[in-house]
Amino acid sequence: MDIYNVALKDKLNLFEISILVQLEKNKNHFIRIEEISDDILTQSYIRKYIYGLVKKGYVMKHFSKYRINDFTLTCTNGQT
Repeated sequence: MDIYNVALKDKLNLFEISILVQLEKNKNHFIRIEEISDDILTQSYIRKYIYGLVKKGYVMKHFSKYRINDFTLTCTNGQT
């Protein structure tokens, strides 16, 4: 996955990019927000932005866990 190209194409902010980077580190595994950060304030920001990434199709949600949606990112990378 090329997060840089996705970020440029969809004008993702730093929080969204950071979330994608963290999810990429745990590729193919669903993780909880608490696994990305243990700071309560940061978790609230992650929740805010991760929902947007789910809506855009970059992140998959399963109950209260999330993972990167490689299929969507792969398809998006080839488009201009």
